[in-house]
Amino acid sequence: MSDVEQASVIAFTSNKQMRDAVKKVLLAQIYEQGTIQSGKTPNESNWAFVPFINEFPKSNEQIGEEIRATIHGLNFLKAAFDRLDEVQAPAETKKPKNPAL
Repeated sequence: MSDVEQASVIAFTSNKQMRDAVKKVLLAQIYEQGTIQSGKTPNESNWAFVPFINEFPKSNEQIGEEIRATIHGLNFLKAAFDRLDEVQAPAETKKPKNPAL
């Protein structure tokens, strides 16, 4: 990661409100698929039902594998987002004093 990218990540994660809002938007797309919300038209698509809709017939094992893979992807996304907090500015190194100066 370049210094500019690292500084950008640090600036992003230091703004907790922005970080939480972006995380909410990214994960809501996954968590809220197919849910019914008051006052809104229901979204009938749901990532868990896609194996049933797109390719029939599939065995229970194949459907389970696809759902498991989707959940692993979700967990990877959450872990990657949490890893943003680990990015820190590099520690400043002290240069030894030059006695000739």
